[in-house]
Amino acid sequence: PHPGFTCITKEEASSDSVFGNDWVISVGLLILVVVTIPLGFLNLGDNIYIQHGAFLGLLIISLVWSIYFLTLDIHTENLPAIGASGSSIGFLLFNFSFVLTVPAWINEKHSSVDLRKASTRASIIGVLLMVIPPLLAALVLNFKSGEDMLAILTGKSSPLPIRIFSYAFPIFSLVTSIPVISIVMRYNLISNNICSRPAAQFWAVIFPWIISILFYGGDMINFLMTWVGIGTAGVLNFIVPAAL
Repeated sequence: PHPGFTCITKEEASSDSVFGNDWVISVGLLILVVVTIPLGFLNLGDNIYIQHGAFLGLLIISLVWSIYFLTLDIHTENLPAIGASGSSIGFLLFNFSFVLTVPAWINEKHSSVDLRKASTRASIIGVLLMVIPPLLAALVLNFKSGEDMLAILTGKSSPLPIRIFSYAFPIFSLVTSIPVISIVMRYNLISNNICSRPAAQFWAVIFPWIISILFYGGDMINFLMTWVGIGTAGVLNFIVPAAL
């Protein structure tokens, strides 16, 4: 190992990871581990206030983005009816993998909460948040360089407030969702008598972080997410529930 601090610019990045193909344990990774692992040991009900904050934060960020995009010039030619981003299908399917978390949520929801209304409203709001800001971004931003929306919004050409909200987006959308997935995985392992509670806590909460080090550099994680999303997330979240 070679401990130290290195500042890497976008121009120096040779792959989807700014660290190239090196195996890295960064300060950012350590901060995420310290923040999310304790939350993964809680129950779903104990995380409710964090989820409330995440939902409010996403609403505010999406609103700010949408208003900003509407102030820019619209170029309809940037948004063809049929695009060439077929590799993004796997990522899209991953965004709807919440179906697998519904049974665990049902076991902890209040008896007064209507399952159909709650799931329908949550799905509609989620789809709107996923469609409206990116749709507006496609009409006003230049993606010819191959950058994604966050890469452009966090660049120096964007206003400072937009950059701040864009840097906050992964915190509200991703960091707060990691403990939920860990909790659901732990519930499933225990309820199906696959392993003991201590073992379930290790496999669901700790082990994913250990294995993630192998995918921190290089492009393999994008390859896996694309094909695993198509091969498993789509089947488990759309076909199996419908069949049952």
